[in-house]
Amino acid sequence: LQTDIYYYPVEVELKLIQLVKDGDIHLLEDLLQEIYEENFKNRNLSQAMKKQLVFAMRGTIIRGLRNIVPNDNINKMIHELATAVSMEDIFYYASEISLEICRIVAAKRDEDGEMLKRDIFKYIEKSYSDSSFCIHNIADRFNCSENAIYQYFRENIGTPFSTVLENKRIEKACELMRDTDMQIKDVALSVGYNNDITFRRAFKRVMGVLPLEYKKTFETM
Repeated sequence: LQTDIYYYPVEVELKLIQLVKDGDIHLLEDLLQEIYEENFKNRNLSQAMKKQLVFAMRGTIIRGLRNIVPNDNINKMIHELATAVSMEDIFYYASEISLEICRIVAAKRDEDGEMLKRDIFKYIEKSYSDSSFCIHNIADRFNCSENAIYQYFRENIGTPFSTVLENKRIEKACELMRDTDMQIKDVALSVGYNNDITFRRAFKRVMGVLPLEYKKTFETM
């Protein structure tokens, strides 16, 4: 190990860029801490070698990170980086720029995720009454695979698509039985079930009682 040579191999630079693009703030913080400790604590670098390190990191920002999210605040920080004097200050600004870009990417990802979630639930709200509606329709509507939608519901909603759809249909069925005089079989058809037998089973599974028992509670009020 050459302790007088700075530590910033290509694989570390590429990992830094990827973590910023992924918006993975915690792993990026760990990597920046690793770079700092390896160069400023574990190695005996000359000022010239430290300068080469921070120039390399500045090159990463200019070439690999700056255009990910064009931002006035980022440009201001890059200007401050250019005017910093000490190697520690330059490293600090380079790290902060990387972290700030990463935060912006993460915020944008979260915003896009919430928008996708709203759009999916709007689509379910509009389509639940179609008896043929299934996960394939969601995948087709949002231009991705059924497996991707399955994973999305598991990881971001915490409930399988089939359960979300069933809950929506039973929720709407409850509204119809509370607010109208519709027959059970007509309610079943209205919320997307081909027959009242399947509907009764689903209703009992979700509500714990059969549809007729539920309906009677409102008829006696």
